[in-house]
Amino acid sequence: NPFQGMKMIEEIQVKGRSLDSLLENELSNILGNYILVLDTQGSELECLNGISERNFRKIIACVVETSKIPLYDNSALRNEVIRKLHQSNFKLAVSLSRPPTFHGDELFIRRDYLKSRKFDSMKLFLLRVITKYSEIKFRLITQLHRLF
Repeated sequence: NPFQGMKMIEEIQVKGRSLDSLLENELSNILGNYILVLDTQGSELECLNGISERNFRKIIACVVETSKIPLYDNSALRNEVIRKLHQSNFKLAVSLSRPPTFHGDELFIRRDYLKSRKFDSMKLFLLRVITKYSEIKFRLITQLHRLF
């Protein structure tokens, strides 16, 4: 268990909302395609289920944290996340964890976008975004480990 020795100090309630709500309200005036990054501590599938097919078509790529073993109560496993994204027209492009482990970030790209000419010009941009995200996440995790 990766959380062995840890204990819950406090439980707090937070107000949640669906990604559909964000895409149709606050982000509705932003034109173009989206790159979605999800790291929600085990509720990634629940978040993905909160996106309508209409709004999934606005997303060209997803970076989603997945796990092959249950790390959190009621968390979906990697194969369930892959199945959901496959049903929503996404293809698993690459695992971003090096070396591949039981838990990490994975890049999914919308299938029809992979076949378009736009994808060639977008590859470098995607790589930069994902690299920067991974660097920031690594620094944050390193800082958190120092605190504890």
